[in-house]
Amino acid sequence: MNKIKLMMKRLISDGKYMSLIVSVAIACSFLLMFTVFSFAVQKKMEQEFLTSDSIEYIHTQIKPKIE
Repeated sequence: MNKIKLMMKRLISDGKYMSLIVSVAIACSFLLMFTVFSFAVQKKMEQEFLTSDSIEYIHTQIKPKIE
């Protein structure tokens, strides 16, 4: 385990894989931003299209299955 840590430190400090690390970090941040944005849009669409009356109607139509 110590050899792996030492090797990773050497590769990172050497600069060979620094562009790869930066690219992965940028990709992860874009993925996180897209996830947050899509979640916000989904919540906004739910608020816009599902008014309280339609939610009450849906709840009255759903009947639990009793087996």
